[in-house]
Amino acid sequence: MTLPEDFQIIQHIPTDPLKTLPEISFNLPNFFPEECYTLKRKSAMNVNQEQFLWPEEEKLVHHLIKLQEFAFAWTEDEKGKFLSDYFDLVVIPTVEHIP
Repeated sequence: MTLPEDFQIIQHIPTDPLKTLPEISFNLPNFFPEECYTLKRKSAMNVNQEQFLWPEEEKLVHHLIKLQEFAFAWTEDEKGKFLSDYFDLVVIPTVEHIP
């Protein structure tokens, strides 16, 4: 059965999200706590727990998290949803039936 047109999920791209990404320096700063990405949260992330990354790679991971700290949901009440500019609400069709 094909999905009726009213129920199709359509993605919109109103602006290029890659244009607003911050530039990354080759000289990474040492970690310092920010508003959301605190020392406690940094420790809780368990980045490089298996010691797979080199020290500079681990530093890069923390730097990237810090640059995008407002993109993370640090607490349950910060969880959200996709922006409605990009995705319409998803409606799931159902069929009347007797189980």
